[in-house]
Parts: sequence; structure tokens; C-alpha cells
Amino acid sequence: MTLSLTRYFKISLLGLVILLAGCHHQPTTTDNLEAPAVISEMSKHGIIEQPKQWSALVKQTNHGKNVKTVRELSAILQQGNRHSFATDSPKALEQINYPSISNIDGYQVLNVPTFFSADSKKTNKYQQQLRKLLKTVSHQQTIILNFAHNQGGDYYPMIAGLAAIIPKGVLWSEVDNADHGKQVVMTATQIHGGLLGNSYRFPASHAAIHKQVVVITDSRTGSAAEMTIMALKRNPQVTTIGVPTAGYTSVNKGRVAKSKKTAAILTIGTITSPVKIGNQRHFNNEPLKPDLTTMYAPISPAKGEQYQKQQPLDTDFWHELEKHLSE
Repeated sequence: MTLSLTRYFKISLLGLVILLAGCHHQPTTTDNLEAPAVISEMSKHGIIEQPKQWSALVKQTNHGKNVKTVRELSAILQQGNRHSFATDSPKALEQINYPSISNIDGYQVLNVPTFFSADSKKTNKYQQQLRKLLKTVSHQQTIILNFAHNQGGDYYPMIAGLAAIIPKGVLWSEVDNADHGKQVVMTATQIHGGLLGNSYRFPASHAAIHKQVVVITDSRTGSAAEMTIMALKRNPQVTTIGVPTAGYTSVNKGRVAKSKKTAAILTIGTITSPVKIGNQRHFNNEPLKPDLTTMYAPISPAKGEQYQKQQPLDTDFWHELEKHLSE
């Protein structure tokens, strides 16, 4: 099953709050907002980071009845969990970027970018292009995957596109606020399970899990990108390098209002990895620590104003990476 902007959907995109913060859309009526229903659902099913403050905020807003704008609702949801938010532009959830290859000093670097779309054709295009490019770079002694500035979106096409280097089996478990866990599992042709019970089918690929793999991470690698890296880390040949990720390691569910004019993204689960990452298995919006922490960030801060731009990699970072590749 592919994703669609129906009443409920799955999304994990950390940058959207930042991207929408400066946007000014048409005013949304209180009825279209559905704030009381959204706040009620967040209270019942959400992963609330500071319960006392959340309870006070719910009372202060009369259980959402006093909330008049999407900006107010989004701010309230973020007080509940920093991975949650609301938007009056559901179409803005779509982030279309496709994988590419950069040639650097004789190496081919596979860029794995942010992606989310309700269009199954675009989703499949991302997965197919990633699969094709992975095959292209597989001749190298070490496969280099660039997740810097990948802010997430939809992990299905990312994982499916990299399935050749991800062992089959349990990718991770999603745990709700009642401590009930459900596994996300990958077979040769499908990813399925989790708290929402979604699934995604893809063509089988020839396994290449014997290849050495280096994964580049930075402080804007988040959400679905972090989940994809968690799946990759089940492969003992994978080494992560860079700086700790953004720390949006949690499960989101989207809720589109009946009017289709607003959407709320609610954080409903934490994550348990089957393998330790940075000496840790359970994640609740904590970053993934790289196996090798570099002195320099993968993307120079001077060139990092474009949130999703993955190239060029910082020269000093690249020299650190090359040193590792030569060892």
C-alpha cells in the first residue's frame, strides 16, 4: 500500500515546521481546524514529552476550543512533542527530491535526499532511481551513501531502494504510549507492520550485504532518514561517519481534517532498534551517534542555508572521510 493524503497517513519530516514557519496562507476557520479533536487525540495516543506542562496547556486552551489558528495549534502540538505540528497547507508536506550521484576525487557518492509524496508514481520513481544508482556505485570497494541534509519524509522508498544492502527481517519496533510494541519487518519484496499497519511493496533485488558501506550523517539528518539509517545499521558492514543526527527518532501519524484544508502530524510512538546504535537501542527523539565522529560537519555551515542541499560536501570533512577510506 502506498501513502495517500487520506484522513490518516504516515510522515516523518523534521524540516517542515521550519519550512512552513514563514508561510502565510489563507485564514483557516475554527471548524476546519478541528483543534479539540486533534488535541484530544494527541492527549490519548501521543508521546507527550512533558506531561505536566501538556496538561496545563490543554486546560489553558479549554481542550483546544480556544485555539483559533493553525499557528497556535502547531505551537501547542510542539509543546507536546517536538516532532508534532500542524499546517494549513497539506500540499506543502510534499517534498520532491530524487537520488543522484556526485563524483568526488575519483569516488562516486550516492546522495539520498529528503522525499515525501502522496503520489505513488513519484514514490516509486524515487525507489527505482535509488535502486538503479546503488547498483551503479556497487563496483566500488566501499559504497558511500550521503544522508547529510536528508530531513526525512517517507522511509519506504528509501529503504526499498537500498534493500540490496539491508538484511531482511525486523527493521525496528514501534512502541506506543501504553508500551505496546509492533515490529516493522522487511521481506524480499515488502516492508510492513508498525503501529499504523502500513505496507509497501517493491521488486526483489540481488543482495549485496557483503559490500563495505559508509553512511554520511549530519545534524539535519532526521526522521525517515534516521529510520533508514537504523535499518542499514543491521548490516555489520555499515559504518556511519559525520556528526550526530537531528534526533527525530519517533513515529508520526498524519491527520487530515474533513475539510482537507488542514493537517496535523501527531507523534504516537518511540523506536526500539534490534541492534545498538551508539550503545543505545531505545530511541525517543534522541539522535543517532555516528560510529566515527568527524571534526568537520559534512556540509559547511556557510553553505547550509538551503535545508535540503546535499552538495557540495565540506572539503575538510571529505579529507577526513578519505583518510578513513584509505585505512
